[in-house]
Amino acid sequence: MKRFSRIFLSLALVVVLALPMLAGCSLSDLFGGKAEKKVAEINTTSGIRTTYTAKEEIDFQNAKLKITYEDGTTNEITLDKSMVKGFDTLTFGSKEMVIAYGGAKKTIPYQVNLKLGIYKNTIVTTYLDNQLVDTNTDFNYHFKFNSDNTVNVMREENGVEEYEDDNFVWRYQNDQLQIQYNSIWCDVYFTSSTEFDWIINMPEQITNNNGQTYNKFIMHFVYEV
Repeated sequence: MKRFSRIFLSLALVVVLALPMLAGCSLSDLFGGKAEKKVAEINTTSGIRTTYTAKEEIDFQNAKLKITYEDGTTNEITLDKSMVKGFDTLTFGSKEMVIAYGGAKKTIPYQVNLKLGIYKNTIVTTYLDNQLVDTNTDFNYHFKFNSDNTVNVMREENGVEEYEDDNFVWRYQNDQLQIQYNSIWCDVYFTSSTEFDWIINMPEQITNNNGQTYNKFIMHFVYEV
């Protein structure tokens, strides 16, 4: 009986000594570690812009998120591609992307615009009923896209650039970039953020000085300035 009393008193002493430590612990601390903090709000701190050009990507290496938790603490993390939905620079216009982390979301509006400046024509391919007729790399035209939607056409001859008399006009039509040529609006498709193909479908067949007949040609341009 005395032995049982000593064991009971010893256990009671252990419990009494442990109470101060247990008072600051939750069940999650005792069984499986601390619970994950809940995210209250997320905000971008760097690397996310509100304007982009065609086929431009987010700079994920420098894009940062500020995470604010419900307990008031904060943390900064690097934005990951898997956190972003709705980012698309294949077409132009006003858009929205959504960034999600830890159950919280942030909607960010952004605009995709044409990169203004001078594009140099490098290759011209001609087609007849979508069959390749010829490929020419001797063209030396520069197109200067201006903010007033005009396009100045320049021709390079012996290293000297001269403006042509006729100018073109560019526009967005249903988020598609177009250039007007002989009263025809032609679609432009970007192959990279600084290169595009200007596709011109002619209403009738044309025969050039070399006797080649075609009804479509594609001019490939590369951004210079």
